[in-house]
Amino acid sequence: MKKLLIFLGIFFSFTINVNAASLCSYKEQVELNQKAANVKANYEVATITEQFEDGPVDIEVFRISIINMTEDFYVEVSNNVDKTRWDFDYDDTADGIVSFDWNSEEMTAFTFKVYTSSKTGCPDEVIKTIPLTTPRYNQYSNTAICEEIPEFSLCQKYVTTKEISQEDFLEKVDEYRTGEIDKNGEEINKNQGFLNNVLNFIKDYKWIFVSVLLVCFLIGGYFAVKKIKKIRNQRKMGL
Repeated sequence: MKKLLIFLGIFFSFTINVNAASLCSYKEQVELNQKAANVKANYEVATITEQFEDGPVDIEVFRISIINMTEDFYVEVSNNVDKTRWDFDYDDTADGIVSFDWNSEEMTAFTFKVYTSSKTGCPDEVIKTIPLTTPRYNQYSNTAICEEIPEFSLCQKYVTTKEISQEDFLEKVDEYRTGEIDKNGEEINKNQGFLNNVLNFIKDYKWIFVSVLLVCFLIGGYFAVKKIKKIRNQRKMGL
């Protein structure tokens, strides 16, 4: 009996905790979820001026913004590069937007945990998690090779691909120049490429093809009608 009572106590405690996972009413949860759906994170490349011993220097940074913040939420930001954490609430925003600058040459994965604030009936609950990755600086983008093929994916200033050795980079450049891969680094199917060229040629000169086909049809029709008349005349003459 004692074991049964202990089991029932644990069971009902667990049930109560699950049902009390949120202190907010169902209606408030729905409203908060609707507001949280509008909270987003993005980044843009921005130029700032920093003072050094030799004088001011312009550097590029990633300006990361959290938009559509309301007083119902606060956001905890972390990343996989260092242990820096930021906490932002509605008081930190301007028109619902809060921004901070990130200066790193590494590709960085950010996590934005959106919590309910004390303004709600269920504070400190994670209502949404937003992932955001900033690209890394591409060391090959400044090379003379990339000046010749700036459209090539491995020549972009900021990339989200893993770092590759110089040997692998030069190999990919050769493959791009010889038409083995496209500007995105994807392998080109030779047969598909030939077919695409044919289709593009037909598309570019479709009116010429239509005109030629129409002329051929008219000529064919003329000779067909002439042949039919000849056969009919021969039948009338008993030939």
